[in-house]
Amino acid sequence: MEEFSSFHDWYIDRVEIVDSELMLYLHFYKERAEICFFGVVRCFINNFLMQNIIYEAKLTSIKRESELFLFARKRLEQVYPTPKADDGTNIVMFTPSVGADILIEFNGFKVTRI
Repeated sequence: MEEFSSFHDWYIDRVEIVDSELMLYLHFYKERAEICFFGVVRCFINNFLMQNIIYEAKLTSIKRESELFLFARKRLEQVYPTPKADDGTNIVMFTPSVGADILIEFNGFKVTRI
């Protein structure tokens, strides 16, 4: 999704989880954004550091880039197995230049430029 491709080199400032919502707060120089993921089934955050810079963000589903989706699902299953995995969910993969490697399995999202 083009909304995610625009976050190359953005910094992840904060992660907030409330019930089944996960919010990522980002900045790039003076620009700021919040990504709210709804219906989060599971997430995996590895190597969260003082600086977390996004190299690439890819949105995948079983209908879009199914091989990537199955690869991401397999990674999630290794750290967070669940018997109720749903092929209707989406997975976003944030690959870092520095810091946090993030996988989020979810049902919907909203990007807000602040």
